This record gives sequence, C-alpha cells and structure tokens, in this order.
Amino acid sequence: MNSIYAKVLAIAVVTVGSYFCGFLPAILGLGSTYKKSILLSSTLCFGAGVLLSTSIVHILPDVRNDVHQWGELLLCAGFFFIYAIDVLLSPFLPKSDSSSEEQDPLLPQESSTIYGSTSNDSEFPILSQDHVVENQTTKSWSCMNFGLLVAFTTHALLEGLVIGVQDSTNGVLLLLGAVCSHKLLVAFCLGTELISVGRHWCSLIVPLSVFVLGSDIGIVLGLIFEVEGSPVMKAIIPYMQAIAGGTLLYIALSEIIPREKARDLPKYASIFQIIGMFAGFSLMSALSMLL
Repeated sequence: MNSIYAKVLAIAVVTVGSYFCGFLPAILGLGSTYKKSILLSSTLCFGAGVLLSTSIVHILPDVRNDVHQWGELLLCAGFFFIYAIDVLLSPFLPKSDSSSEEQDPLLPQESSTIYGSTSNDSEFPILSQDHVVENQTTKSWSCMNFGLLVAFTTHALLEGLVIGVQDSTNGVLLLLGAVCSHKLLVAFCLGTELISVGRHWCSLIVPLSVFVLGSDIGIVLGLIFEVEGSPVMKAIIPYMQAIAGGTLLYIALSEIIPREKARDLPKYASIFQIIGMFAGFSLMSALSMLL
C-alpha cells in the first residue's frame, strides 16, 4: 500500500468513526431517555474534562514548541476571542420567551372550592432551578456550539494536514491511530453536548458533518499541496492551534462546568460530575502523552 492509498483509508476511517461516535449519544438515549439525569450531566462533565485536557495538555505544548514564550498569550487570545464572540452574538440569539412563561405557569393552576369560594392554589408560577438552567442553556446553545464547531473543526483541519503531508505509509498509519484515538472521543463529547438540549438526532447531521469534513479537507490539502514546505502555513498553523485551544478552554470553564453545577440534581450528583470530569481529563491526557 502506498501513501496515497493510506491517506484515502485515513479519510474513510476518520469519517465513519467520527459519525458513529458522534451519533452514539443519541443512540444511547442521552438526549431523551436520560435527559436531566446524573448520567447525562456526568457525561457532559466528562466532555468538559476532555476539552480541558485538549486545550492545556494537547494543544498548548505544541504551540509553545512553535512560538515559545508566546504560547500562553496566544491561548489566552483564543479565550478572549470566543468570549468576545459570545458577548457580541448574545443580543442576536433567540431568547427564551419569558413573557409567555409568566402567562403560562409551568405547574397547572388547580382550582379548589373552599366554603363556596374559588381560589387558585398556584397564583404565581413556580419556576424550578432546572427550568432556569434550561432557559439559560437554550439562550447560549447557539453561541457555545458555534464555538465548539469552530474550535474542533480548526483543530481537525490542522491534524488532517499533518496526516496529509506524510510521505510514507507507516507515517500515515501511525498518525491516523494517534488522531483517531482522541478525535473519536471528541466526536462523542461533541455529540453529547449537541443532543443534551433535547434536539432530534437529525439536528446532529450538519454540525457533525462540519466536524468530520475538517479532518478530511486537511488530509486532502496536505495531499495536494506541499504544506510542510510552505513558510506561510508554518507561520499560520501555531496561531490557529492557539485560537482553537483558547476556545475549548473557554467553553469548558465558562459554559459547560458552570451550567452542570447549576443543574437541579441531587447533592451527591456533584461527586459523579467530578469523577466524570477527572476521567475525561485523565483519559485525554494519557492519550496525548502516550501517542
């Protein structure tokens, strides 16, 4: 098998594997059967741990090797970049219909007759903490997942370029294993995050396709162009990596973790959330350091 066939095989493996892992949360019912459960929250915290490790353990060292002392500053620039996008896009994102919520209480009003008079047992609507969290989740869903897609797709594109520029079959297969080891894990976490708001599994097709195409396009570009010998690409790649890393850091620390902590779950759920986050961080860190 020559390197070209190996790269075609890499495209097929990455595409099929990413789609399968991305749809796996929907197949397991994390967006329906286990919605509002400790299992879903722990899985999302697992994804937050994966994002933290991807940003700090996987991306940051690579950026520092290329730009040395500027690595941390570039990562912070990516953090503030996605934060600025979040702030600027918030006024234009669809907000929860608070007026309709005030008019239509979540708990149905039950009328009872007391000594010939009628009274409403729930004169004021009672909003549960979990419902408030859901409204906040709906409000920030578009921006957060836009950031996820941008970061993951950018990172996947760069990893595809690394595979595409390899000139030996062994090099392609080795990097394919390294990329798939964490790309499939990230695809699962992305699918979990997208399905957690209760959307139909069909809504995963477009974002997962964008994520999958990132690696595929990167491999093709590396195959067509001599990216490794291009000084322009060598200069751009570290900055793109840093922006992607800062974006993932922001999403983990400012979006996923605070949201899961605010969920209306039993008190002991926080233990499972910590375990899930630590497991995701540890697994991704081990993969990054061993491969």
